[in-house]
Amino acid sequence: MSSPVKCNSHNRPVIVFCMDCGVALCDNCLSSGAHRSHQYSSLPEACQKQMDDLAKKTKELEKNMRKQGHVPSPTSANSILEDNFTKSKEKIDKLYNELEEMLEGNKSKALRLLDAMQEHLKAKLTCVERSGEKVQRDVAAIRETVQQLQDQMDQDSADVLRKYMEQEKRIEELKMCVNWEQNYKFNSIRLTSLENSVHAILKKSQAFLPCPWEFAEFITFDKNTAPEMLKVSEDNRQATIPASNSLARRQPNKSQDSFLNVQAEQSFSTGQHYWEVDVRECHSWAAGVVVEGQLDQASPLGHDQLSWILESDAGVLSAAHNGDSSAVREEDLSLLGIFLDCDSKRLRFYNVVTGAVLHTFPVRCGQTVRPVFSIAPLDDRSSCLVLCDLHRESTEHPESSPDSTSPQQLPSDPIS
Repeated sequence: MSSPVKCNSHNRPVIVFCMDCGVALCDNCLSSGAHRSHQYSSLPEACQKQMDDLAKKTKELEKNMRKQGHVPSPTSANSILEDNFTKSKEKIDKLYNELEEMLEGNKSKALRLLDAMQEHLKAKLTCVERSGEKVQRDVAAIRETVQQLQDQMDQDSADVLRKYMEQEKRIEELKMCVNWEQNYKFNSIRLTSLENSVHAILKKSQAFLPCPWEFAEFITFDKNTAPEMLKVSEDNRQATIPASNSLARRQPNKSQDSFLNVQAEQSFSTGQHYWEVDVRECHSWAAGVVVEGQLDQASPLGHDQLSWILESDAGVLSAAHNGDSSAVREEDLSLLGIFLDCDSKRLRFYNVVTGAVLHTFPVRCGQTVRPVFSIAPLDDRSSCLVLCDLHRESTEHPESSPDSTSPQQLPSDPIS
């Protein structure tokens, strides 16, 4: 005869099943008051109900497998995978080549314009040199003419006056010839204008670079921070809450205190860091950062000054911090990107598929922060979050320092 099943909390035989919590209880559980006002069923009734639900789910699984057809062979799947990634690499390589050609063409035109301006200025300088020699001769001629006119003052004053006026006109014309400064000033302005144009191109490019994924981190869940109900995979990359026991009666419209929290193994205090989360298999979730050592499983994330999160309540997005919540208008979010810039004290959330910025938080806590995640349990199906693998080296499961403070740069991406 097998020994009776005992309660995990009090190590006493279970006698009844709590319909609200989905757990078997002992007499001490009942007398503690923790399950007061809950509904109960006998253990045989709970077993029968569980068996019926399990049989139903098994049939649904078999039906779904028949719809899916035959499982593809590894060779076929790898071929499709290789083809998709090859096409993507070719497309990205083509786009970068087009960008390089565009910049190279723009650079070539700018340098040609500089060369043309320089040659034009050289030609002017040559003309100035030649005209300078002529001006000197003309000035000498004017001086000689003035001397002659002074000798003729007593002969015909009216004619001398006329000749004086002619020489004065020649002097004014020569003044215009020797005014080089205006030409130099004009060309200096043109050079500055061209430099400013190229600088504007640089500034606009810097608005897009570096891309957040250039600071990609290898993020893993910390099993030591996960509650018992939340299961972390062997490689620490997937956190799952199995479908709630079908006998549990979940209350509708529960607040976020029903969420289960788990932290990452990594923490950051300086530098830039980026990670992505696949949220497709999770109905309600939250993700963000929390000040290290300040996570309270009993307190909802985003309700204090020490956590900053983006959360989904059945697909309705909002950003929360210190009890303040802001609606985020975005549909069909499947991949969430999170960019933490410790140096600029900024936390930004992205829709990875569209590239749209969902929300930006100023993070001015001045302390080490740790990525944090939450999942809400469901009655009818499991819920899971998956940390995306953004590193080729991650296939070897590198050990990530929990006190990492510098970004791991993708080797093919220049960081400006």
